[in-house]
Amino acid sequence: GAGAGAGAGAGAGDDTSRLHVDEDEKASLLQDQCGRVCLTLLHKNHNNTLLSQCEASCRFSPLDRVEGDREQRGEARHARRTPSGKVGLTTLGGGGRKLLSWVEVESKALKSSAAAMKNALQPGVLLCAVIKGNAYGHDLVGAALELEEAGVDYLAVDSLEEALLLRSSNVSVPIMLLYWSSPWLAPLMASKAIEPSFWDLGWLAAAAIALDARKQEEGQQRAGDLSLHLSVDSGLGREGCLMEEAMELVNGIHSLVLAGVNMRLKGISTHFCCPKDGKLTRNQFSTMAALHREVSRRYGKQGIRPLLHTSSGGPAIMLPETQADMVRIGGLLFGILPNIPDITRALMQARAVPTRSLRWVTTVVQVKSLPPGWCLGYGCKKRSDREGFRVALLPLGSHDGFLEREHGFDAVIILGEKCPVIAVDANLVTVDISHISAISPGEEAIILGCDEANRSVCVLPTLSTRIPTHLPRFYV
Repeated sequence: GAGAGAGAGAGAGDDTSRLHVDEDEKASLLQDQCGRVCLTLLHKNHNNTLLSQCEASCRFSPLDRVEGDREQRGEARHARRTPSGKVGLTTLGGGGRKLLSWVEVESKALKSSAAAMKNALQPGVLLCAVIKGNAYGHDLVGAALELEEAGVDYLAVDSLEEALLLRSSNVSVPIMLLYWSSPWLAPLMASKAIEPSFWDLGWLAAAAIALDARKQEEGQQRAGDLSLHLSVDSGLGREGCLMEEAMELVNGIHSLVLAGVNMRLKGISTHFCCPKDGKLTRNQFSTMAALHREVSRRYGKQGIRPLLHTSSGGPAIMLPETQADMVRIGGLLFGILPNIPDITRALMQARAVPTRSLRWVTTVVQVKSLPPGWCLGYGCKKRSDREGFRVALLPLGSHDGFLEREHGFDAVIILGEKCPVIAVDANLVTVDISHISAISPGEEAIILGCDEANRSVCVLPTLSTRIPTHLPRFYV
């Protein structure tokens, strides 16, 4: 049963199984539990070094364990407006607050990119939309809802907090965590159908203890299984176990499942290090495919057939054989192309070139003409040099992520024309509009993105991930 496997180490009437003891006793109990579960994990193949490593990792962050798994819910915001309605200088909500700067995402473009990526995959291959980093600046919840409507098969985020926010926003597709999460929150993840990644025996042991404790508290009622993705470092030097450790972890899950722990191996993953290097990428994939075959050979008859997902968008398009069971695509979904010509050519050949869907917009709040020789900005580094020199003032600055010209912020788009940036302060930006006569306060100025009427006129001064999160996002 689970008590024997997860090593709760106490009878049904023993209050210590619920961990309501003082801190010294709690630490001692945790050490005993970790030792027993690590022995179960390692089965007959353990040695003292592996056992010590497992126990140490299992005891990591004990304050985050079972009794501390309070769910942290965020408040979902998914706003829309009609394409013809201007957001600038309009009222948001009932408080009368004015919007002067915002980010808008074109729903049709995002869904079109998702469809193009899906069509570029081989039949039966799942599409996992990676929406880490606030969906690359496109708003986590908004992007998730749009991509769910577009028919993606999976979502991937970088933290449990993001996954919980999506679940509280009624996102129902499978969600996997790409990076580390607390194993002591395994019961919460299982209850919300959130699938963590792992690469460590101690993590498995701690998760097993947490799952078993929750089962005992709920009167042995079987909860949902915790679906896990084994992350393997096949050459990136980042998250994941080494290849020689992978089967030990697979065997460990199998031992825990036999002992009654509610978990299962859902996927096996890696990250390619060098998409431009086809030979190296093929070698990494070949190694992962061999691991997947070995897992299927040993445990396939017992129903263990994990998804193999190794590739991101670029490698998957250039090297279709690396698509495996599922492909994780992030930036490409949002029209963010890597600076790799081979990937661009492959996307064009596959008719899967994505469309940039985001525009970072602000509002012109003042327009005026300045006499010749007038100082422009602190230090008077530049002066107006002619009659009829006209400037527009924008209500944001370096505090809002709009940096100086040397950092790439050299122009904005107003009425389809690029307007050179003259000065950037903490909260204000001055631009030259001498070449446009029709600008008046209230006009929109595009900071990042393309003009709606002429998509060939674009400004791309920074990555969308660097747009401050305090600016509201709207899906249009």
